[in-house]
Amino acid sequence: MDFNIFIDISILIVLLVIFIQDILYREVSLSIFVLAFLLLGFNFYSKNTDFKYILINASFIALQMGVVLFYSWFKFKKINVFEELFGLGDLIFWGLLLVGFSPFNFVVFFIISLSLSLLYVPFIKYSKHATVPLAGLQSVLYAIVIGLDRLYSSIDLFSDNYWIQLLP
Repeated sequence: MDFNIFIDISILIVLLVIFIQDILYREVSLSIFVLAFLLLGFNFYSKNTDFKYILINASFIALQMGVVLFYSWFKFKKINVFEELFGLGDLIFWGLLLVGFSPFNFVVFFIISLSLSLLYVPFIKYSKHATVPLAGLQSVLYAIVIGLDRLYSSIDLFSDNYWIQLLP
């Protein structure tokens, strides 16, 4: 078996474990995140991807966190978003995604995955947890995206050429 296929299958299994743990317990084992980071980091490195992508993606996350912190301060009069709005595992998962995409693909994935995660909100009343399992839901979508990337050669998670050609 090709080593890259082994890495891809391993990534998909780890993403499935993240989904299951987050759905059931609203927390994910740190060891799973470490394993995911090693696999995704190897994948990123093996594709000879530009390391500035990580900085650009991290800047986008920092901007998002700044908005969340401002909202938390404005709405709740406190800055600790990890109590009311957001889980630490969600932030760690976003850190994993830094090495999963080129900048345009990252922003598109981020927006779509957050929007689709809102579809889970009506089901919270049927859950024993009062929160959205964001890392778990995003991990499922990321697994689907990885699958599509491997099935269709026209998709490249580490290239923004598709989005750039759409610009006027």
